[in-house]
Parts: sequence; C-alpha cells; structure tokens
Amino acid sequence: KRDPGAYRAIAETIGLPSRKIAFLSDVEAELDAAWETGMRTVWILRDKEPVGASRHPRAPDFNAVNLDALGR
Repeated sequence: KRDPGAYRAIAETIGLPSRKIAFLSDVEAELDAAWETGMRTVWILRDKEPVGASRHPRAPDFNAVNLDALGR
C-alpha cells in the first residue's frame, strides 16, 4: 500500500477523517503514503536501528507508541 489512494479509501470505509487516524508500520514508504493523506504516522522499528531523518515519529514496538503525543 504505497499509494495514498489506498489510505483515502481506508479512511472513507471506516468513516473518519484521515487526521483522526494513526497508521503504524515498519515500512517507511507505506507511512509516506498514509502521511500524504493527513494520517498521523509512527514508524515501528522493531529490532532495527533508525537510519537518517524521517518525518515519522519512531517507536521500537507497538507498546511504546503514545497516540496522545502524535501531532498533525
């Protein structure tokens, strides 16, 4: 799902504006597509080390994500 249209369809299907949805993934290209639609995003790194800058907040796993701290 690297096409922003897929994330627009998800938002429409669940009946929420994109800005109310948090999308978590370990694939940066998917996060980029979701972010383009206005979704809040978190890059789940799992056992990977962060490389370079990113517009997506990062977390080592799902339990470390603080949804209240996500902006947008």
